[in-house]
Order: sequence, then structure tokens, then C-alpha cells
Amino acid sequence: MSEAAKVKDAREFRNRHGDEETRRSVENAAPFTPEAASNGHAPHEAQPPPKPERRPLAAFLVNHSDTLGMSWQEIDGLRPPFVIDGFVRRGEVLLLGAESKSRKSWLAQDAGFAVAAGSPWLADGDGENGFTTAQGNVHVIDLELNPGEMRYRFAKARGNRFADCPKVAAAVTSKVAAYSLDGLNVADILPLLEELKGTVQPGDLVIVDCLYRLCPDGNDVVPLAAILETVKRFASDTQAGVILVDHFRKAGDDKARNRFNGSFVKQASASTLVAVEVTADDMLVLNIDARTFYGCGKVHARFNLDNYTFERIPDADIEAARQSKVKAEAEGWILAIWKSRQLGYHATAADGVEKWKLTRQAASNRFKKLETAGFVARAESQAGQSVKWVLTTEGGEMVKTALNLHPGLHS
Repeated sequence: MSEAAKVKDAREFRNRHGDEETRRSVENAAPFTPEAASNGHAPHEAQPPPKPERRPLAAFLVNHSDTLGMSWQEIDGLRPPFVIDGFVRRGEVLLLGAESKSRKSWLAQDAGFAVAAGSPWLADGDGENGFTTAQGNVHVIDLELNPGEMRYRFAKARGNRFADCPKVAAAVTSKVAAYSLDGLNVADILPLLEELKGTVQPGDLVIVDCLYRLCPDGNDVVPLAAILETVKRFASDTQAGVILVDHFRKAGDDKARNRFNGSFVKQASASTLVAVEVTADDMLVLNIDARTFYGCGKVHARFNLDNYTFERIPDADIEAARQSKVKAEAEGWILAIWKSRQLGYHATAADGVEKWKLTRQAASNRFKKLETAGFVARAESQAGQSVKWVLTTEGGEMVKTALNLHPGLHS
């Protein structure tokens, strides 16, 4: 056995061999290991892994000179093609967040069906007003559901959605590759995500459900940033559109960027944020904050149990419902004051305090709301007198109609 193999401590070796060259040799040598000694050879210095080749700054230069003279259409074409128009392009990440039991996983699957079929996503009941998709393959990485539950959900939705189109159902099925990674830890999942790159083509849609399995604490910035950077790099390398499903706990804010915990990290990492709310009447409200799309900040939809699709509710219907709600609310306020008085009665804030059980300031503000809605108007009054309010023609008609509909109300 060699001298070096018998010596386990560099200091002891230096005590035996005092020459400077030997001391330098031992100080630079790899640590002693039993495995090296058993081979009868002195250990060799470990070779560090080769460093990735450093790219010069010029490799990152963005060329603006070739955009001179471009038409507006050509400028629009500088952005990557969309996978789902209005939501996600090639090489982008869409972060789809909602509270628990908000059907966000079903919504993501619905997007997958639309891309696989090349049909509009979130179309209305007539198949119109949806968001155009570019047909492509769909890859689902499910980190929550076991294979049995995944198969059930897919078959249930496909069977209802394509009940009368078996050929389409078969074609769509062939374009979807789904993987259940339930139970695996992050160290096992990320290499599989890297392996998936070999099967993903530009324009495909990749759905990863759900982010908390990759980073349980959504507010832990460092690991969250690393995970999101990995997903961004995956999207960039494959030129696929990626939908990353996420849970959030905040509620009550309709701005998508404010509905995601994780602060600026999630906001900066995703090209599009979609925060889903469920209203009291089971309507889904998609609050959209898209970096590379514009013109659509909010979409309303319902889940159709007959065909297991999410159908968009036309904006005109939403506005009509809102106006109806406003009118019904205003009717209640007006009748509280005028139902037992003449239509020409001049009301004051004191009437509002009495009938609406509000403070004087709050009552005045409510009269202003009714004025803005066109149901009351300010009556002329002397300087120093309280502001008085009278019914407009529309407000008077509202009272007449209400009294006719409700015989128990007397003027």
C-alpha cells in the first residue's frame, strides 16, 4: 500500500515530509476515502463538472432596425402565434388561479378539449363568441389526481361534450397525453417535466395542475421563483402554451394580479393571470390580466351540466342583468319614500334617514345615486334650504308600475 494511502491526515503527512513541494501536493489532493485506499492507489483530485459555456452579451441583443418600415399587420406578427386567443401564446405561461372547489381543474380541462378539437373556448350556448384556439396536442401533468379519477373526469366530460360525434371524440382523445404524478415529490417531478420536452411540439398546450404541489408555501419567494422560472423556461424551450393551475386564498378583489398570493413573483412570471370567482348564483367570473393581449378584462361563464362545457355569457346579458338589479334596488328605495305620498312630493335627506335607516350623509349619497340613474332630480330651492328631490318621469312611471303590480301599496 502506498504512503499516501496510509496517511489520513494532511497535517500528519506534512510532519513526516517537510519539503515544500510535497506539502503543496498534499494540500491540493482530494480527501482520503476508504474506497480509494481499497484500490491500492492514492486518491486523485476530483474533476469539477464543466461549466456551461458563457454566452457573450451580443447573443442577447434585440434587433430593432429590421422593424423599420413594417406595416401594422407585420408588427402584430412579431408576437408569437396564440394557442388560445386572448389568453396564452406560444412560449407563454398562463396562471389560472381560484379558491378551492371553484372548478378550476375542470376549466383547465375544458381548455384542453378546445385546443385538441380546434374549437373556440368558452363559446356561448350557440357556439359563438368564444375564444379561437389553434389546434394542437395537449399534455396534462396532474399532480393531484390518481389515474382512476383522471380517467373518470376525462371520460365524463368527453362523453357529454362529444356525445353525438364519436369520430371527433376519438380524434380528440388521440391528441391528449395525460400523466398522473400524484404522490411524487418535487425532486421526482421536475426531471419528468424536463423529459416531457422531447414530446412537446411548438403550439401544443401543456396543463400543469397544481402549483402548490411544486411549492407548498406560495409565499416562500425563493423556491417559488425557482419553480416558476423552470416552468417559464419549459414554455420558452418548447414554444408551447402552458396553463399552470394555482390555488389562492384571497377573496374580494376583482383585480387578477391582486388575487394571487406570492406577491410580485407570480405576477412577473406569468404572461397572463386569470383569477376565477364563483358568484352566489354559481356563475364563474374570469378576471383576466394579459400582458400580450388586450380588450378583454373579464369573462362570465357557466358550467353546462348537459354537455360538461363552460359556456360564455354574452356581455350584453350581463349588462342587462346588472341594469335590472340596479333598477330593482332603486325601486325599493323610491317606494320606501313615495309609496304613501303624492308623486310630486319633494323629498329631503330627512326622509331618507327615516325610511332608509341611514345617516344624513348616507341618505344624501343615495339620493345622488338615484339622480345618476335618472330616477330623481334636484328641485329648485331657496339659498340655505335643504336640498329637495323630486321624481323624474322615469321614476314616476316606476312607482305607478310598482303600485299596479302590488295592490297592497297605496298612494
